[in-house]
Amino acid sequence: MVKKSNREAMHGRFDLCILPKQIFHTALVLECKHSKSVKDLIKDASEGAQQIIDHKYEEEIINDGYLHVKGCGISFYKKYCYIVKVQA
Repeated sequence: MVKKSNREAMHGRFDLCILPKQIFHTALVLECKHSKSVKDLIKDASEGAQQIIDHKYEEEIINDGYLHVKGCGISFYKKYCYIVKVQA
């Protein structure tokens, strides 16, 4: 696997991308957010997922030749995290 961090995509930079060695396996695009409180976890993870859509981060990976790409917005607060999967 190849990991890329803060790589420039079409309209900005994603936080982390995990690329499989074979283009037939699934690549992951992750957008991470730091929440100010536990109450903000869902909102912030949703914003991260929406950023992946708005900035077309998955599209950039597909343009690189990968057939399957999944995106997730992840928010963190202390020991807690919340993950929102990008809906295609």
